[in-house]
Amino acid sequence: MLEHQAGKTANSVVSFLFDFLENYLKNHKFEKLIFFSDACGGQNKNHIMVKFCCWLAKTYNISIEHIFPVRGHSFNQCDRNFGLYGKLKKRKETVYTVDDYLSMLRTCRKYPTPFHVVDGSNLVKDWSSTLATYTHRMP
Repeated sequence: MLEHQAGKTANSVVSFLFDFLENYLKNHKFEKLIFFSDACGGQNKNHIMVKFCCWLAKTYNISIEHIFPVRGHSFNQCDRNFGLYGKLKKRKETVYTVDDYLSMLRTCRKYPTPFHVVDGSNLVKDWSSTLATYTHRMP
């Protein structure tokens, strides 16, 4: 699923995060999870993400810390990864197909490992409805 299909919504962010964590949790045990996010309200800083973190903490019996670095003072790994992709994309004159973009993503980083590109067409769920009963909004 491409960004224009899923959008950059809280549901898509939580869905992809949950998929990663669900696969990771199968093989690892931990007591604390720390998220670093930019302050994008539609994606990371919203009630769906807060409810998801509460649900995740209760379901897996872990503590969660969600850190929002000061704007303009962070350059996290995701920013570096997008930079690698951006450099490669600038060198290409034309990208014709979705497969061309996916190929660029798979090859723009070699160390420590190439990017693992996942077909997300079945991953995006309606977390806002799923978590609606988890907390109640104040009037």
